[in-house]
Amino acid sequence: MQAVQDSPALAQAVLELLCTHIRWTHRMLASRHLDHLSQRLARLLLDQTQLAGDCVVKLTQADLADMLGVTRQSINFELRTLADAAVVALGRNRVEIRDFASLARQAGQVGLS
Repeated sequence: MQAVQDSPALAQAVLELLCTHIRWTHRMLASRHLDHLSQRLARLLLDQTQLAGDCVVKLTQADLADMLGVTRQSINFELRTLADAAVVALGRNRVEIRDFASLARQAGQVGLS
């Protein structure tokens, strides 16, 4: 805590990180009640690729289901739909994003590429 008090730059960085986390949490809670699963999954996949800095999401379908509060079977159906449309490629415990623009449209984030 002393380091934060002694460094305005560190305090600013901590506040920005907290604000980002609060915005993300609010968006996830709101989308859980308002958005269709396909949209929520697309948004989660985009978020995960951004966090990892890679086009591959290394999570199981059960992990994705837990993160979205749904069944693994529901995630499997949505992922297969995305794979059939060549938006993602599925592998063991991984989802590779092949078409970011289509996934962003599915997530409701029009204008992303």
